[in-house]
Amino acid sequence: MARAQPQDETPQREYDEIPGVTPPEQTRALFGHATARDAVLDAHQEGKLHHGWLVHGPRGIGKATLAFDLARSLLARSSDQSAEVVSEQIAQGAHPNVTLLRRRPNPKTGRFGTQITVDDVRRVNSFFHHSSARAGLRIAIVDALDDLNRNAANALLKTLEEPPASSLFILIAHRPGTVLPTIRSRTRSLSLQPLSPEDTERAVTAQTDTDDTGDLEHALSLAHGRPRKAFEVLRLTDSAALDALETWLSHAERHSGTDHLEIAAALTAKRDSGGFHLALERIADWLAAETRHAALTRAGGRWRLESLLALWDKAQALAQEQQIYNLDRQQTLLTILDDVRTLPRAE
Repeated sequence: MARAQPQDETPQREYDEIPGVTPPEQTRALFGHATARDAVLDAHQEGKLHHGWLVHGPRGIGKATLAFDLARSLLARSSDQSAEVVSEQIAQGAHPNVTLLRRRPNPKTGRFGTQITVDDVRRVNSFFHHSSARAGLRIAIVDALDDLNRNAANALLKTLEEPPASSLFILIAHRPGTVLPTIRSRTRSLSLQPLSPEDTERAVTAQTDTDDTGDLEHALSLAHGRPRKAFEVLRLTDSAALDALETWLSHAERHSGTDHLEIAAALTAKRDSGGFHLALERIADWLAAETRHAALTRAGGRWRLESLLALWDKAQALAQEQQIYNLDRQQTLLTILDDVRTLPRAE
């Protein structure tokens, strides 16, 4: 089976880190997103670099990887250090001109929080108000805006309204529609799209053992331009349950009332396998496709479209509640699948 390459034992950096996959700050190769990258670097070259950039697009397409690539490139241009030193310091989280805002682990329990808090944002603000140890830009990367609670978002907004000198904010968002309009209005938008099949394969094979091309091809077929999803599929010890979900979704209304029980049980059997999150992503993709089809063709009538939209909102809320309150994953998945099964038919 194709596997992510093993790495040295290091503390977990991200709450959703995939073991064996290089974290964004240490990833030196950027695949795709050349247009967005050039937009920022060209603005800097012309002396028109905006202080805030909103990098948004589907989860797992390389937004954080782009953010750190930009940080390395911009500091190599404006710093008094070599590009190699800048790159190594950023990889180790030790560059004095770069700060990262993401969900942090509890120092006592080691468990990651479910939100970025106002105290976290205040630490970023403090970073900008202390004297810099190095020349060049001072960069804050927020990964991701989706994790900020309301007070944290408002605190960040105040800094964006009166940005410190030589500051740059790279704000990552998986769902830009949930970002405060006032934050969007004070940043320049960089809309990223899923990678091409070629770039997706390059990004994945750069970190995998490709002896078993069948597993790799299967993972790439499910990735849809999102390398992260391919890595998650490769981590599954048995992807049969994911294939079963794919088949079930294609004819959900025709199945008996018990088929989805086995699928949900298999996908949530191992907590760290990634099956639960893969299932949620696949259901979200299916709902999005079905909603577009219903809107364009009116298949199933107004009731199906309204039901699809309502289930999309419900599924997102259930997933968020499960994460915040550590609810039973199998029951969460079953609840969503039950509602999928009872949607009005498309015919």
